[in-house]
Amino acid sequence: MISVSLNGNINILNRNSPDAPERTIQAHQVSITALHFDRTTSKLYTGSFDGVICTYDFTAAAALGGVNNKTKTIECIRLVGTDKRHISGGVHAGKVSGICTIDDSVISVGWDDKMRLGSQASRSFSEETGLSGQPCHLASCASTTNLVLVITTAEVSISL
Repeated sequence: MISVSLNGNINILNRNSPDAPERTIQAHQVSITALHFDRTTSKLYTGSFDGVICTYDFTAAAALGGVNNKTKTIECIRLVGTDKRHISGGVHAGKVSGICTIDDSVISVGWDDKMRLGSQASRSFSEETGLSGQPCHLASCASTTNLVLVITTAEVSISL
């Protein structure tokens, strides 16, 4: 049996044990608007128009023989935002316009005019900073510095 949750998760149910899904498949439900690949951890981060950020772990996939044996795909894990009002569990209230990683941190900017900081290990976001305009892009050079460059409609800012 299969069910689809309001947040877009696909739940595979077992009739013999209906209390909890046997497996939950997470992915984006709308267009992907931002992408970042972390070379250090071999993780791909994607952000979508509804504020959701997902991660795909290519190292774990390689350990499983390249793909998940049941589905023949790499598993997607949704990162969790702090605002529980969003039924999608989105990190941002609108479009994600940039993602980058520095060490264990995941940094994102979105059309809610916020820059959010999260942890790769916990897969959740905990800190946010307001921006002076709508963000257009986010960039970093994690191999040489911890500086993050945020380009908005109002300014170009550098964060540490």
